[in-house]
Amino acid sequence: QGGRQATTSRDVIKMAARNLNWLPQELESKLGEMLLQDADILDEHRNKASERTYRKARVLLDDLVKLLPQNLPYQFKIFVSKTSHRGASALPGGIILVDRDLVEDDADLDYAYFVVGHEISHVLQRHQTRAYQARLVDGIDTLENLSQFIAANRQKAPESILGFGSALKKLVVEFSENQELQA
Repeated sequence: QGGRQATTSRDVIKMAARNLNWLPQELESKLGEMLLQDADILDEHRNKASERTYRKARVLLDDLVKLLPQNLPYQFKIFVSKTSHRGASALPGGIILVDRDLVEDDADLDYAYFVVGHEISHVLQRHQTRAYQARLVDGIDTLENLSQFIAANRQKAPESILGFGSALKKLVVEFSENQELQA
């Protein structure tokens, strides 16, 4: 029975490490920037149409952020992807990536506000950050190593956690149904 108790405690602690907010804010921002590098981003200064698209995207984001309680934990940023699927993505650290056709001149603004608002909610709920934490935690084999990893990296530069998780650079998160309902 002693062995059974240790397994249960370890499982509970690993579950907590997956879900609690232990990644530093600075790391979330760096993680979001790292994931953004894999996106096919529209060059804002390519032409007048690109500049107009970015202006619309920023107005959209600003309008939504103004509705939120102030003292937000994130400085939201919006980027426009060359992709055209009328969608958006939430990246850690407050980065919102919107598809070009979501904010172009002929876009349905009501739909765009809904989509971007939904992605802001994913950021505030830390869904992708928690998924990243879970992958980091699952890569650690003992409770002692997990404890040491979390304690050591709270004090060190966040790059050490990113170094550990470099194999996760191509992280693709599909939000659970429950997370979609939360957002």
